[in-house]
Amino acid sequence: MLPALSLPADPGQEYFADGMTDQLINSLRKIQVLEVISHRSVMRYKGTDETLLEIAQELDVDAVVEVSVFRTGDRVRINAQLIGAATGRQLWAGSYERDMRGVLALQNEVARAIAGQIRVTLTPDEEARLAASRPVHPGAQEAYLRGRFFANPLTSKAKEKGIDYLRRAIELDPRDPRPYAALANAYCLIGMGFADWLPRQAAYDQAEAEAVKAIELDEGLGEAHAVLGLVRLFRDWDWPGAERELRRAIEFNHSSAFAHWGYAQYLEAVGRLDEAVATNRHAQELDPLSPTISSGLAVRYYVAGLHDQAIAETRRMLELDPDQPVALWILGAAYERKGMYDEAIAAQRRAVEQNPSFSVLLAVTYAAAGRPGEARSLLAELDEQKKQRNALFTAQAYAALGEKDRVFEWLETAYQERDPWLPWLRSSPHFEGLRDDPRYQDLVRRMNFPD
Repeated sequence: MLPALSLPADPGQEYFADGMTDQLINSLRKIQVLEVISHRSVMRYKGTDETLLEIAQELDVDAVVEVSVFRTGDRVRINAQLIGAATGRQLWAGSYERDMRGVLALQNEVARAIAGQIRVTLTPDEEARLAASRPVHPGAQEAYLRGRFFANPLTSKAKEKGIDYLRRAIELDPRDPRPYAALANAYCLIGMGFADWLPRQAAYDQAEAEAVKAIELDEGLGEAHAVLGLVRLFRDWDWPGAERELRRAIEFNHSSAFAHWGYAQYLEAVGRLDEAVATNRHAQELDPLSPTISSGLAVRYYVAGLHDQAIAETRRMLELDPDQPVALWILGAAYERKGMYDEAIAAQRRAVEQNPSFSVLLAVTYAAAGRPGEARSLLAELDEQKKQRNALFTAQAYAALGEKDRVFEWLETAYQERDPWLPWLRSSPHFEGLRDDPRYQDLVRRMNFPD
């Protein structure tokens, strides 16, 4: 589904059209046999000059839904058309109108019409989910759409603004589960390090509280289950709980790239690497232009020892954004594993230029490349500047330097800080030579890893 057009064109209504796109996608995702491309990927085509055929080829889809949204006071009209990707021919068109209180029913009605046109037989459960649409408070709907619009960017200022709007939506309609789920998602991303204006533990605690409330109001809200699964993974190291919630998220929303990406992270952490790669690949199919999901796939390749695939994936990412620091880091790490140390160091230096916090990862590469003096010098410089550095990555640097005692000092720090990267302790190739050490085995035991 392409980004909805707001008619008449009004920059002040951009949030409304974007929100309607997101919600229509969510309605289509209630139909299990449909694979629906993520909101984040389709938004790249907002205002694009690319042809429909070019877009369909890039996204690898069979059909495209084009939508325009007309809003007059509390009335909303959606004009939709379904277009075959191969021929560019219109397969169906329809127009639907309701007042703002019935906007959820309106979106589900469009989804049912599209399903009928492509001859999809809805299951009784899908029929029930598309028929069940509570009325919304117009003011709460407005605040919710604005909140989603501002909470999606990773900048702290935008997220704070988005969270304020979502809180306003809850004040106006405390029985609507969607703002709680959106808040849970925003706080979870903060806890995972995608923003830094709230302490990690506090962010995870808030994410859990909002997700639980959303699920109380709507058990079938997949986004809330995905957030709860990620909290169980990153904060609690509750492996059964993480798997249960992430699998439920996929069950309720099989087209959620976010849920599949989260489940891939769990699978990697517990050592199910083939499944992790396959699951992250599927997440990328659902959200092909997301740098977060693509970098996740590159990491899965790297950890699974598929270094050529990791390099190919990061090069694809760098074609879209030549200065993407995570892609540069993974590229360097994969080169390092292949013994291509000059290329590895060059990539890691570029990553540091874009994000100085990647300096400790450059130290890892220096050590692995047989340049211990430069690795130690960089670590000492970070200490002197009192720069905060990731404890797990610092442990990797000392592992590459062969300093076992320092490795376990930093691993203990990572344990005490609930380092968000520590769940990948067992999958990290840098600790392979330490797995027989009683200190390593004790840490694995304390983290309750499954056998």
